[in-house]
Amino acid sequence: MHQLHAIFSDYHAACRRGLRLSVQLGSPRSGDCSSVGICRMQPPDYLPRQSCAVVLPAYLRLDRPTGRLLLHFDATAITEAVRRQHFPADRFRVPCSYRLPSWVVRGLELPAAVYRIVPGEYPALGDGEFTTLSVGISTAVGVRALRVAA
Repeated sequence: MHQLHAIFSDYHAACRRGLRLSVQLGSPRSGDCSSVGICRMQPPDYLPRQSCAVVLPAYLRLDRPTGRLLLHFDATAITEAVRRQHFPADRFRVPCSYRLPSWVVRGLELPAAVYRIVPGEYPALGDGEFTTLSVGISTAVGVRALRVAA
């Protein structure tokens, strides 16, 4: 059991080394971020204009071997209502692509390019501390270039 605790402890430390941010859930295609998906990524402690918006603290990092983004949401910030709407059956749906802001691209130390989270349905894996998504990204540079740059 001690070995398992050490593994999770190392994993949680790696999560916290990611880029700290606030993620507003919803669709970027709607003016008020309604629906599901990722509407905005903002610096930590971002407060949205609309009071009904769902904003979760998170860490973002690049998994260089796979070229995927790992998005670690603080599990304690996810209420039951948010879980039902945005993480039903431990899934997270991204109905339309989301362009990563340039400050996120720089923070992840990626080569300058336009990066987008690929639409899809992603498993939401929870461990009690984080709810983690592993999402695909696309860019003009390409995933192969990201692996080489590592």
